[in-house]
Amino acid sequence: MASSDMARFRFSRWEFDADSSATRRCYNRIKEAGHSRCPESICQNFFAAGTRAFPESVLDLFDRLGVEFRCPAEEYWIDRVKPGLWWYGGWYHFVGVMRSGTDANEPMEGGGIVGRLEPVTETFRIGLSGHNPHLVASAFDGLPLIQMDFDAYIPWVLSSPEPVRQFTLTPRWRRWWHRLVSRGRPVKLGVEEFK
Repeated sequence: MASSDMARFRFSRWEFDADSSATRRCYNRIKEAGHSRCPESICQNFFAAGTRAFPESVLDLFDRLGVEFRCPAEEYWIDRVKPGLWWYGGWYHFVGVMRSGTDANEPMEGGGIVGRLEPVTETFRIGLSGHNPHLVASAFDGLPLIQMDFDAYIPWVLSSPEPVRQFTLTPRWRRWWHRLVSRGRPVKLGVEEFK
């Protein structure tokens, strides 16, 4: 259970209460259990980028919330923007309760969601959602959660050759696509090009 150690936070358009101690305990359990990672080089590039994948303000927020940036609930690549630059997305969870601000995962009439992320930098966006978290680790069972979605442009940092983008419908893509499609109808992503 979450303790009474909730503290009030404000980030962009959201105000929320979060328990960083409980979140840290959950991520410690996730790390002890062994966080599984996608074996594809495109996914491994995300992890190899490390702190370079996140703006300093987001790393600071992760630290204050107790979020372990090396253990996303989900990470995926969206597209190769240009040689040497890839578009990624994913999300994290932390123990907390939303107080105000438009939910980043806005339900659509007829099903599905529209992602409404806020720019942090020209290459990184973030969004908070207080309802219906996805792919939650068992370490968080029974706790109030906020889901933190992100998308980012991340450079290719691996020494291995960069793959040529080829879209393949993998189980990871099927999960992601299922999240964005309801009853066979495509859902608007609400994603504008980064400037």
